[in-house]
Amino acid sequence: MLTALGFSVDTGQTLLSTIQPNNLLTQSGGLTAGQTLQVNFGSQSNTITFGTGANQVQSLAELNSQLNAITGGAASVATSGGAGVLGNISLTTANATDTLTVGGTASAVAEFGLTAGEFSNLVNGTSGPVQQGDTLSITVGSNSTLTVTFGTGTGQVNTLAELTSSLSALSGGTATVDSTTGAIDISSANGTDSIVIAEGNSREATAFGLSAGTTASTTVNSTERASLETQFNDIRTQITQLARDASFNGNNLLQSDNLTVIFNEDATSSLTISGVDFDSGGLGINSVAANAFQTDANINTSLAELSTALSSIRSQASTFGSQLSTVEIRQDFTKNLINVLETGAGNLTLADPNLEGANTLALQTRQQLSSVALSLASQADQQVLRLF
Repeated sequence: MLTALGFSVDTGQTLLSTIQPNNLLTQSGGLTAGQTLQVNFGSQSNTITFGTGANQVQSLAELNSQLNAITGGAASVATSGGAGVLGNISLTTANATDTLTVGGTASAVAEFGLTAGEFSNLVNGTSGPVQQGDTLSITVGSNSTLTVTFGTGTGQVNTLAELTSSLSALSGGTATVDSTTGAIDISSANGTDSIVIAEGNSREATAFGLSAGTTASTTVNSTERASLETQFNDIRTQITQLARDASFNGNNLLQSDNLTVIFNEDATSSLTISGVDFDSGGLGINSVAANAFQTDANINTSLAELSTALSSIRSQASTFGSQLSTVEIRQDFTKNLINVLETGAGNLTLADPNLEGANTLALQTRQQLSSVALSLASQADQQVLRLF
């Protein structure tokens, strides 16, 4: 079965009624010199030759020594034990995705209870980690159960690639297959969810490094997430307080108050600015409960609320900006109109300073000329009187 080492194809069972560990070549019906046993782990090819020559195998001890030297996997033969144990060969790939090939002389292969051929599928008769029709069910929390059925039929799983594809449909969590060990790793999206594993024939879970039964959440609360949770609620409170304090002359446009701006004296021209409820509740930013940020799902929910709130603020800011422009234009217009009216009123009621200044200067000049003429006349009269 799939173990920490990988794909174990077979644990052979000797076909001999008796076996002589020290001399495999002399027993009746046993091996003969020149016969071979080939074991390939992935791309690693290994051939064992039976006989009495150099580097050839005659005993179980020598066979076990050569099997132990094979690279790419683990191979061994039982050198002790009773009938059905002595002479058993066990082969396990180092990687779960490697192909294991057994070959050589047909009688030699059968001698150790092996089957010649290539083994790369999960379902392989009685020698695969699982058998035709076996099932493995995984349930995360209250989500729907994913059931994997092993076999070679339509919709069934027979390779690690097919297993990986099937596990991708798991609801409420993720399940991945280690390509080296073949072990399945399952995690829940919500750290508080339990994981339930059920097997059909009491071997499927173990084959993939799992344990049948319910696994409760072992999530440890993150202190950093708890701190961010507190900060989030504090900022949410500040948003509410800021919105409530944004009032002027008894009107608060951020607390649903309306403001009517009148543009003329008889109120026939005006603009009504509608207020909005933009505290944290009105923006849809909900407070988070204790330990809510320990799960990614709750964090994503809060992020979505913030994104919606930002969109609402941008939209309303555009509306307020447009209304402000209208008010400023009317304000400039009113100021200019006031200046024109004041100038017109002044022209009707106020004297022209240039004209009045000219009249004053002319009057002063006449007064001065009169004084000079009177003085000259007086002097002439005195001159005449002196003649007498």
